Amino acid sequence: MNNPGLTKALIAMSGGVDSAVAAALLASQGIEVVGLTLLLFDPGAEQCARAAAEQARLLGMAHETYDARSLFREQVRMPFAEAYIAGRTPNPCVWCNPRVKFAALIQRADELGINLIATGHYARIDSAGRLLRAVDPDKDQSYFLYAVDPDWLPRLRLPLGAMSKVEVRALAAQFGVDRLARPESQEICFAQGDPYHRQVLNAEEARPGLIKNSQGTVLGEHRGVHLFTVGQRRGIGVAADQPLYVIQIRPQSAEVLVGPREELDCRGLRTDQPRMLREVEPGAQALVKLRSRHNGTAARIFPDERGCEVRFDEPTQGVAPGQAAVFYDPSGEIVLGGGTIVESIR
Repeated sequence: MNNPGLTKALIAMSGGVDSAVAAALLASQGIEVVGLTLLLFDPGAEQCARAAAEQARLLGMAHETYDARSLFREQVRMPFAEAYIAGRTPNPCVWCNPRVKFAALIQRADELGINLIATGHYARIDSAGRLLRAVDPDKDQSYFLYAVDPDWLPRLRLPLGAMSKVEVRALAAQFGVDRLARPESQEICFAQGDPYHRQVLNAEEARPGLIKNSQGTVLGEHRGVHLFTVGQRRGIGVAADQPLYVIQIRPQSAEVLVGPREELDCRGLRTDQPRMLREVEPGAQALVKLRSRHNGTAARIFPDERGCEVRFDEPTQGVAPGQAAVFYDPSGEIVLGGGTIVESIR
């Protein structure tokens, strides 16, 4: 990589406030910034690109688009549907970052001779190249970044990691990019306002089955396991004298097991697709997050080349196969790695 690349950064720009402010902050540091908007899905991709291009123009930086729609469909949307049909609860954002967004950023940066890449994620990279949680716990997105190739971290800049959303909005107004930003979404980007299961509702593989309790008593019927997730309470479709939760999904027999809340307790879990950002000894103490908003639970982790076994210090609920289990150091500050949950240990 040549030296001029050290003063340049290629930043992913979605057309939203966060990535625009991140770009403006980098530029204010004397870094030459180039915006890259990934076209990921229809409809909406072109609108995102137009908003980002206008933001880049206002900030005086170059901008280009990258058509990643076929890659996104192959690496995110199709696995998303397949996971639901298999009775798992997928997390497409965790897949999208390493397989699509960062892969495209790195590829294009290398083509342009640019050393640095950047995004508007709320997380931090320290001087040692370690991935850290954001300062603002309400906006922290480090959970979604655990699977990024560790070799990319020294090149990555995350300008918003030490800021709150209030501060970012104030800067957006100061830089003048707030009026150009597209509306923010709290849902999966390609769901377009529909419940997540609508993406696979008409899948041919879906088949009806039975709803049972843990003793095997049939309580009702369902239209497909893709309509359920472990821990779900509402919309199960059976009447009972106490609240019932989805305890387990058995896709091979098309059975959904339900029971009282205490039956959600797990002693641990197993993951596959391991990605360890830091070396840890088997049995190391960690804080394990089961969802992005999860506060984390204390556990010991036993990683190997096939995956990782997690043993909770105390019984824990919310273990849903298909979701990511992300491991932090005991303080909850440093991301150690993670994997996709394949099994709960009861």
